[in-house]
Amino acid sequence: MHGPNLKQTLHGLNLNQTLHGPNLNRTLHGPNLNQTMHGPNLNQTMHGPNLKQTLHGPNLNQTLHGPNLNQTLHGPNLNRTLHGPNLNQTMHGPNLKQTLHGLNLNQTLHGPNLNQTLHGPNLNQTLHGPNLNQTLHGPNLSQTLHGPNLNQTVHGPNRNRTLHGPNRNRTLHGPNLNQTLHGPNLNQTLHGPNLNRTLHGPNLNQTLHGPNLNQTLHGPNLNPTLHGPNLNRTLHGPNLNPTVHGPNLNQTVHGPNRNRTLHGLHESNTAWTA
Repeated sequence: MHGPNLKQTLHGLNLNQTLHGPNLNRTLHGPNLNQTMHGPNLNQTMHGPNLKQTLHGPNLNQTLHGPNLNQTLHGPNLNRTLHGPNLNQTMHGPNLKQTLHGLNLNQTLHGPNLNQTLHGPNLNQTLHGPNLNQTLHGPNLSQTLHGPNLNQTVHGPNRNRTLHGPNRNRTLHGPNLNQTLHGPNLNQTLHGPNLNRTLHGPNLNQTLHGPNLNQTLHGPNLNPTLHGPNLNRTLHGPNLNPTVHGPNLNQTVHGPNRNRTLHGLHESNTAWTA
């Protein structure tokens, strides 16, 4: 959080290259932006055949409303899901007590790891130790807030090139802006034939009112994903418990891997110990 890598990440040369360099203009205002936001790729992505196939195609019907919905919401699987033994094992069983009230919780909220994190030597090293002074008041701070990198970022040539230089005019007022906000691509996007084809054309009727809608909202393909047997296997089946409430959860959230996962080796050297 506060080591030398932070300086290189937040205030180093890569930041200037990322936030203010030539790549920014090429990304936010260059031809790639027009190709991304208003070009043919947008129509192909937002309004093209792939969108129809994704939002309203046969797979959606199979996902939202098919024959497996009744089996999930009102059939025997529902009772097994909401009131059966799997629910008790998930919401009230031994895994829940082990997670919320067991030894691992005490080890997490009140045990030695908590004291080591909130009140131990690592906290002093983080909030008041040499690393903090190096971060908030040390030489790295001067180099970050008042040093050459700051001047180069806020007041130096890169800033002028970004906010007030020729790139700014090219970005905010230049031809690329007009091409993006007011140029032919805008008319083609907001008012041109693609808009009519998107909002009022045959694809809209086919999407909102046509046969694909019925196939999407009420068709046979809707159920197998959200309400069918795969749903029970996904939300309440044996695969769910090992991940959300099983031993893997304790090993991930409260076990030795938790420290390695949430506060791993690189972070533990600075803020917390594994």
